[in-house]
Amino acid sequence: MSAARTTIDRIALGRAASVYISFTSADYANDPFSGYLAFEAAVDTFSNPSGMTVLPELENNHELALELINSLAGRITQDIKSVLEMAKEGIVNETIECRLDSDMNTLDMPGLVEIGAGQADAPTAPTTPEDDDFAPVLRRYHVSVTRVAHSNDKTISVLATSREEADERAIEAAFDLEFTDVASEYESCISPNLIDDVEPGEVLTWRDPDGGSEQEVVLKAFRGGAAICTTESGGELEALPSELF
Repeated sequence: MSAARTTIDRIALGRAASVYISFTSADYANDPFSGYLAFEAAVDTFSNPSGMTVLPELENNHELALELINSLAGRITQDIKSVLEMAKEGIVNETIECRLDSDMNTLDMPGLVEIGAGQADAPTAPTTPEDDDFAPVLRRYHVSVTRVAHSNDKTISVLATSREEADERAIEAAFDLEFTDVASEYESCISPNLIDDVEPGEVLTWRDPDGGSEQEVVLKAFRGGAAICTTESGGELEALPSELF
């Protein structure tokens, strides 16, 4: 699996993994990409990885942690490729202007990147989650949860980045609401016509995963698997979808 990954992929995945995972093993700390592979293998086999510690808010959801790592790695990959493209543009420009040093060992690559960046006709628009194939999109799923054999159902709205996550969250919410006292009695169904992108400016409720306190926040953006929100006091908060409703 790793053989198909480029050097850029390896760098990006290692960097991204280091954001969400603390590598306690010296081997993984020195080679974060190998740590990423070990974590990926552990997720695939539903086992606990050794030599590393996942962020506390993700320690019980390794699948989401892997999704966030891959999302961030995708963005890092695009950034690296953008810098390389600017370097190429700089080299082409300096070659045309006959200013490129014939001694390749003396090339000022950072300077060429700046020259290449200046060749753009207009500034590159910032990447949005909708434009980035790697970034998950925060959506509101309306899930119909049915209590099997009792013919009573309830529609529950949850925030999630995938149908599977929405299913799980809806069942958890129904259990919390005492819709039934046995989680295995649930069945759920998501209607394709009842999925909405959560737009910036929407007022959501954030639940502190540590203390359990709640406050209203305003969604600013959704980047790299995290929701960037403005708090009631005007501060900025980075929250996971599972903390919002």
